[in-house]
Amino acid sequence: MTPTFSISGLPTPYEKEVKVVSTSAVGLTESKYRQRGSEAARDMGNARFAVISVEGAAVRFWPHTSPASGDGHVLPDGAWFTVGSNIQMQQIRFIRHESATGDATLQVSYYR
Repeated sequence: MTPTFSISGLPTPYEKEVKVVSTSAVGLTESKYRQRGSEAARDMGNARFAVISVEGAAVRFWPHTSPASGDGHVLPDGAWFTVGSNIQMQQIRFIRHESATGDATLQVSYYR
């Protein structure tokens, strides 16, 4: 028999999503980071943080409101970062960088 191990207290990935970022601002999907009324929410809680990587084109973002073309923080193709709270996950918005010729893709992993 192979023993199994569990380390409590370390973040565990539990959900993922792929977001296409184009010329209209998009946010993260609430049902992915906030587990309302589910058994998982009662047992494990909501997402503690998310890891996001950018693919295909640069994007702009604001952590508290929707960016417009030409404003917001820039994340180049290949960048990754973390969003550190459920409130930030609710508020962050992304838009394709104005110099991009195609849409960007965000790969998002949620942890709790």
